[in-house]
Amino acid sequence: MSTILITGASHGIGSAFALACAASGRFTKIILNAGRDRAALDETARRVSAAGDLICIADVGDVGDLSYVESLRARFGP
Repeated sequence: MSTILITGASHGIGSAFALACAASGRFTKIILNAGRDRAALDETARRVSAAGDLICIADVGDVGDLSYVESLRARFGP
């Protein structure tokens, strides 16, 4: 099982990268992260989920906060 965490996934390069990862077929779980814009992140997650047979999880939080990153790992695995 290949997992990737993509930060800044609500807009621009992060969103495009998430879609490219989904289309590649190389990942079974894609975790999307954004700092603020939940609506845009959810839209990216919807598009990623539609692009392939994978698990897509969207979560808003600050990846600069170590406790947040540790919580991601605890909830979603390595």
